[in-house]
Amino acid sequence: MKEKKEKIVEAVVALILCFPILLLKGYIFSSVWRWFIVPPFNAPELPVGQAIGILIVSGIFKMDLFLKLNEIQDIKLSNSNSLTNQITLIVAWLVFWGMSALFHIWI
Repeated sequence: MKEKKEKIVEAVVALILCFPILLLKGYIFSSVWRWFIVPPFNAPELPVGQAIGILIVSGIFKMDLFLKLNEIQDIKLSNSNSLTNQITLIVAWLVFWGMSALFHIWI
C-alpha cells in the first residue's frame, strides 16, 4: 500500500515538473540555436515555442529508438527513481547550456 502511494506521489510530482522542465529545455535549445546556427548559416531565429516543438518531435523518435533497443537487448523498462532521473536530466541540460555559453563567448 505504501509503495503504491509513493508511485502516485512520484507521478504527480513528475507531471507538475513536466511543464517547467519543457520550458527550460526549449529556452536552452533556442539559445544554443541562436548562438551556433543563426550566424554561420544565416538561419532564422528559433522561438522557444518552436524549439519545444522540435524537442517533442525528436523525443518521439528517440523514445521509439530506445524502446526498440530495449526489445532487442531484452531489457525491462523500470520507473524506479523517476524523480532522481528528472533532476539528473535538468542538471545535465543546465550544464550543457553553460558549456555552450562558454564556448559561444570563446568563439
